[in-house]
Amino acid sequence: MIISKTCSDCGNSFNFKESSMSNDYREGLYDRNGYEIFLCKKCRPIIYFDIDGVLRALDKELWGSERKSWDGNFVGGVDVCTFLDAHPEVLFSAPPTEYLKSVKNFYTFYGFTLYLMSYQTENWRSNTEKWLKKHLNGIKYKVTYVTNLEDKLKLLRNNDLLIEDYPNFSDYSKIIIVDRKYNRHVKGVRVKTAKQLLNLLFKEE
Repeated sequence: MIISKTCSDCGNSFNFKESSMSNDYREGLYDRNGYEIFLCKKCRPIIYFDIDGVLRALDKELWGSERKSWDGNFVGGVDVCTFLDAHPEVLFSAPPTEYLKSVKNFYTFYGFTLYLMSYQTENWRSNTEKWLKKHLNGIKYKVTYVTNLEDKLKLLRNNDLLIEDYPNFSDYSKIIIVDRKYNRHVKGVRVKTAKQLLNLLFKEE
């Protein structure tokens, strides 16, 4: 069976065999009011998840609990980045956050691709890749790494969203803030539980 869809954004028409229309296309089929829409692959918004502080509890691995402020935190007498450069293995041993299980279950059930965007130096990435393989086994995921946090904003297109805990971006209009002690001064859309996040993104009850 051939399905014809017109992109609600660019207006171009596309024909699909129903059996070949992937779940990645179906991610964008409903707007926030519940009305069916269609966005082609070029126009379809991507929901990106940050890793540390959103899916991986690096704070817990480094300090035993969530830090109260973003700046001025030291491990073994050195700043966090210097410590991670010397001990990148903690990026593999860090536990998941309270969000990971629900996010993983949701993406597993629907077969969606989980898009990740994370600040990681070259020295950190191999341990992060091992962590992802361990904790995201069974689901499709794609990772975009940046070496400057503001570059995340540059990579977001008009309809894209970023799920993030970082408290010092210049613009939060495309960001959903995962509530942490160190980011409560930031104004914007905020979630405090995994259920709130999934309800907001996908209207799941």
